[in-house]
Amino acid sequence: MYNNKLNIIPSINSFQNIFIIYVRTLQYWNHLKEGSEKKEFINIPFKTIQDKFKLNIIDIDFLSEKQFIERREQISSKGIKYFKYRTLLKGPISMDLLTPDLNNQTSIHNTMKEYLKAVSMPLNANCTEYFKLFLKNKHINIDLFFSVDYFGKRVHTPVTILDLKYRDEILLKDEKTASIDVGTMQPLLLAEILKKNIGANKFTDLVYNEDIYIYLQNKANLETRADAKKYFYKIAFGKPDNKLIEYFGNENWVNWVNDLKSKPLECNPKKDKLHNNLAFLLQSKEVEIMTEIWQNLANNGIYFLSVHDEVLVRNKDLLKAKVIFEGILNKYFIKYKLNINHTSICIDNEAKVSQFKPINDFEYIESTEKESLKTSFKIDCSQWIENIVLLIDYFEKVDFPKGPINLTPSITINDIQKFLESHFFTLYANEGKQLFFPYWQRLYLFKDHCEHLRTIANV
Repeated sequence: MYNNKLNIIPSINSFQNIFIIYVRTLQYWNHLKEGSEKKEFINIPFKTIQDKFKLNIIDIDFLSEKQFIERREQISSKGIKYFKYRTLLKGPISMDLLTPDLNNQTSIHNTMKEYLKAVSMPLNANCTEYFKLFLKNKHINIDLFFSVDYFGKRVHTPVTILDLKYRDEILLKDEKTASIDVGTMQPLLLAEILKKNIGANKFTDLVYNEDIYIYLQNKANLETRADAKKYFYKIAFGKPDNKLIEYFGNENWVNWVNDLKSKPLECNPKKDKLHNNLAFLLQSKEVEIMTEIWQNLANNGIYFLSVHDEVLVRNKDLLKAKVIFEGILNKYFIKYKLNINHTSICIDNEAKVSQFKPINDFEYIESTEKESLKTSFKIDCSQWIENIVLLIDYFEKVDFPKGPINLTPSITINDIQKFLESHFFTLYANEGKQLFFPYWQRLYLFKDHCEHLRTIANV
């Protein structure tokens, strides 16, 4: 608990006072970010204390003896002694004392930070205190809220650690968002690495033909698929043992994995933890693929937020982003499952089946005569997806008319945005199927309608 001390302690010098504020600020930061206790001890390298605050061991001994700070001796895995610190004194905090971690950042990360500044939440939406702190300070010091780890070079932001129950509320440039992620990304990466290193193997076959987590759930008698996913990471990334053999058999790929986790791997920065070799290879490859996706999204003017193997984009950019995802993933995997979470649709790339919630986007009005849709419609089935993207690009530049639109005596559009979304998603999910040509016809009919209105406006 905090006790009642003065904010600035007159009996100590300014550098000592600033150090206490720094310790308190770090405690507050970690409490909000990680949900840890405010009173927890903070690891501060002594070199930082010397360089940043011009303090020496005598100063720290004095602050500790006077109970302005507490310190706890620790021993590292290499047997090196160091200290952690905390203060229980009430007083000010200063975000200016925190130093951003700018290591491992490249030009695409600078772009991602600009996109992160465009994040907001609807008025009165629920989120964590840390996320509120981010929203308040994003334009002051975005670097505090963006880092790239030294291990696999993964990106970490307030969005990556935001609970799923809040993430659906995120707005990007004040617009609602949808997410795209690669199902079973880590097992897919392992399948490809194994195929490259040892050739044919049962794990690669299993990943490409079954749900690896359901398989493990049944083998290990686990309650849920989510439990199996956690358990897979535990036995795959843990120290070498017989767990993989127990559930997958004494296969060549199991021996390769255990061997990999037993020998030094030069490129792994955690050289003292050999069992991390596999996690390092998979995370590094994931980041390599996702960086290519991020760059292509940025090149196409698509704002996005990263959550490891997932991205959030504005609803209007969803289909274009999905096409970019697929174009890159097709280079790395022979088969994959791409999950889309959107307010009105969920697409499973593997099955190419769309499951719609009811959308009242347009309505058909009864007509006594059978009506022929005369449009500029022409579609080459081999260019199905490309034509979707072309139409998306076209409609993004159109100023839509207000009110219901009567395309024909029997077709009225009540909500243009929902009309477009439902038609684009239906066509995407049913690529090349002539049964769905009427969706193309209605889209091109609406395009002709917009062109006609533009011609009139220019007269």
